[in-house]
Amino acid sequence: MSHITFRKLSPSDLPFLKDMFYISLFSVKGEDAFPRDIIEKPHLAKYHQNWGKEGDYGIVLQQDEENIGAVWVRFFSKENPGYGFVEESAPEMGIALKKEFRGKGLGRKLIEQLFVDLKNNGISAISLSTDSRNPAMQLYSSCDFEEIDREGYSVRMYKKLE
Repeated sequence: MSHITFRKLSPSDLPFLKDMFYISLFSVKGEDAFPRDIIEKPHLAKYHQNWGKEGDYGIVLQQDEENIGAVWVRFFSKENPGYGFVEESAPEMGIALKKEFRGKGLGRKLIEQLFVDLKNNGISAISLSTDSRNPAMQLYSSCDFEEIDREGYSVRMYKKLE
C-alpha cells in the first residue's frame, strides 16, 4: 500500500517545479508537444524564475517519498500579468501530476490542501488560466472555479476562498 504525503515546495525544488510546469502546459492530443525549452521563454519563465520570492507558495505531493505532483501559486502585477491574472491580491495557480497518477483524485486533494493553506495565510481569491479543451477544466469547475472570460480556447478562471 502506497503512502501519500504533502510537503511545502521549497526553492531547492526548482528543477521539479520546472518539470511540473512543463507538464502543466496543455497540448491537444495528436499535436506535437511543446519543446522543453519553451518554459525558459520570458512569457513562461516568469512563472518559475527566482522561485521562493515573497508570496510564492506550493505543495509537493509525494507517494512513498517520490515527488509525483505539485500545485503552486505566484502573484503577478497589472504591469506584468500572468495569463490567468485577475487582480494583484489573487495569486495564479498551476498544477500538474505525473501522467500515471492522474484520474485518481490526487489533483483534487492537492487543490483542496492549497485552498486551506492559502485561506490560513489570508489569501481570499485565486485564479488560473487553462485551455477550454483541457480535461482538467472539469476538475477546476468541480472545485468551484468560475469561468470569467474566454478568448478562443484560452479561459481564465477565478475562485473566492471562503
